[in-house]
Amino acid sequence: MIQDVLLLGPGGRAVFCGSRTEILEQLAALGHACPREGVNPADFIIDLVSVHSEGAQVDEDHRRIARLAEKLAKMRAPGAPSLASLAAAAPHSSTSPWRAFHLLLRRAWLQTSRDKATN
Repeated sequence: MIQDVLLLGPGGRAVFCGSRTEILEQLAALGHACPREGVNPADFIIDLVSVHSEGAQVDEDHRRIARLAEKLAKMRAPGAPSLASLAAAAPHSSTSPWRAFHLLLRRAWLQTSRDKATN
């Protein structure tokens, strides 16, 4: 079972990093309580940080996500590292683009060859 959550918004912006139970509690405190029945909590959270692809709703989605990110950052435990410092400290891959392409192509070929009925 998943214990920790890294929630990314549009453009890879880190919105939340912490335990899965903590995110639901904090979202509820901000007025975004996850319904107890009929809703998958993961889908609920993803919907909160998703942007509509077109229309007037796009700007409102971006504003809502920015507000959520700011409020959740303020709710972090005192002394906890910021999301920016955690991202900067994460190791970055030195894999060449050709090596990455080879690995992805191999993975796709293996998946296709294993599941011929649906491909």
